Amino acid sequence: MATSTSPKSPTSDSQEQSTSFASTSVHVTPHITLTLPRKGRAKQLLKDFYGLPDGKKADPLDIDFSAFDVNKYVNNMLVDKHLSELMQRDNDLSTEIRQLDGDMKTLVYENYNKFISATDTIRK
Repeated sequence: MATSTSPKSPTSDSQEQSTSFASTSVHVTPHITLTLPRKGRAKQLLKDFYGLPDGKKADPLDIDFSAFDVNKYVNNMLVDKHLSELMQRDNDLSTEIRQLDGDMKTLVYENYNKFISATDTIRK
């Protein structure tokens, strides 16, 4: 004897969220629910989104964090990598720097245009 079940609609999965006074549950994936206390919830979510460390101990060899140690990173690269890998990393870093520089120029241009637009609106 076969029984039929209707599948859960995808909209109900993505809209699942329960709140209470003590904590907030945030639906992260269809199978995982993250419960955080209200205090610091936004900060933790931002840290998770941007991949920032929890403040416990940042890796000094991770170039994306403030605890980055240039000397340790370079020494580690010189010891562990071959010349071809070092040259590839140099090319990768150069490309990333050019991309970040372009992104920064775009942000400055967009903000300048918003400033000029706001100035024009205020004058009217």
